[in-house]
Amino acid sequence: MKISGDKSKKPGAPGASKISKISIGQQLALIIGVIVVGLVAVSVYSFRAQDRVKVNGPIYAEVVQGKDLVADILPPPAYIIESYLNSLQMLLVLESHGTDAEMRELLAKSKALRSEFTTRQAYWKTNLPEGDLKDTMVDTSYKPALEFYRVRDQEFIPAVRAGNLELAKKIEETKLKPAYQDHREAIEEVVALTNQRNAQSEKNAAAVIGQTRTVQMILVALLALVSAAGAFVLHRSFARRLGAA
Repeated sequence: MKISGDKSKKPGAPGASKISKISIGQQLALIIGVIVVGLVAVSVYSFRAQDRVKVNGPIYAEVVQGKDLVADILPPPAYIIESYLNSLQMLLVLESHGTDAEMRELLAKSKALRSEFTTRQAYWKTNLPEGDLKDTMVDTSYKPALEFYRVRDQEFIPAVRAGNLELAKKIEETKLKPAYQDHREAIEEVVALTNQRNAQSEKNAAAVIGQTRTVQMILVALLALVSAAGAFVLHRSFARRLGAA
């Protein structure tokens, strides 16, 4: 009897991996695709984050808005406008025969305002960079303010304490008011110089962000090209080895 030569087929591994059916080139292409997609995703996320925190972006706008709101509500300690108002209030209390308690409150406030002014002047003298802005802030605006406080404390307040309304009015009109006006002119110049600096800083920040994005895009493109070149080299290497086997 002739024995059949059919041999039973060796069963394949159950659920054979689909990846094993993909060529080496396809596997490398898949890896490259994942890398490129990852790089693009990181770049998109980075761009969106930069858009949020950049100058004139949403977060920057919130910070500026908060500072502007506080500036609109609170009197500026480096500007002696409140000190001048405080002096005018002393005249009003003296002229209207106000109470001693009212005058004591105004006198205490006058000391606090000068202390706050001195503190902020020291801060800006230390922290502002050298240049026109610093010179105008800590020198041009400071000198008339210093004269204002000297006259107020050494001449005006003694007249107020003595109840000499006419003398106090004369000192306010001929000395305090001119010193305040000189100080105000210097402060207006500080504001103009600060606005110019802020505009330039915004331009510089925008330029830095633009350069950063350009470099980032170039790096992403280079990484993608390097990955593709590396995959091509590996593919050629594997192909030669398989051909030689």
